[in-house]
Amino acid sequence: DRPVDVDHGRALYAEACVACHGKAGDGGQGGGPTLIAGLAADTIQAVASAGRNNMPAFGAVYTPADIRDLATYIVDVLAAKPR
Repeated sequence: DRPVDVDHGRALYAEACVACHGKAGDGGQGGGPTLIAGLAADTIQAVASAGRNNMPAFGAVYTPADIRDLATYIVDVLAAKPR
């Protein structure tokens, strides 16, 4: 495994998540719920991989390392910003 790449996670978020979850991860855009309400990285990884409700599964599109980068960006950057 390679080290986590938060910048890569930021790019993936802009590519795949921002349309539904908003630029700040606070949801409401396109019906996506907030991602900054204390979700654990492993939960984000599981949902991003398998999908849930209206959210498609990204496990066939992105590698597990990609999804780990994405989850780390959400938890360590988006959710860590003061509100």
